[in-house]
Amino acid sequence: MKIKVSNLPYSTSWFELHDLFNGFGDIVSLRIQNYYQHKSVAKIAIIEMRNTECAFEAIEGLNGDYFKGNILILDIYENQGKEELLTFLRRRVQGFFGSKTNRYLA
Repeated sequence: MKIKVSNLPYSTSWFELHDLFNGFGDIVSLRIQNYYQHKSVAKIAIIEMRNTECAFEAIEGLNGDYFKGNILILDIYENQGKEELLTFLRRRVQGFFGSKTNRYLA
């Protein structure tokens, strides 16, 4: 299960987040991104935990806590419909070009 962590300080490193979340369970992946909004830069992180229970424990344990002077905001990460869009495009292209395009869309 993936967790979105927002309101991270700009100086946050991968190692610091890994140490913070590793206490709740095994981390499958951790990605930090810069998020630009209204001429300011913020950092968000997408953390995938091995199982759902560990993810919910991390959300309950860290949501609202202070981290390097900022209050962490944790939530379940939603992929914002990217998989549905890819499925739609695959069907659309396959219907237009036939089944020969399957190897290009995998």
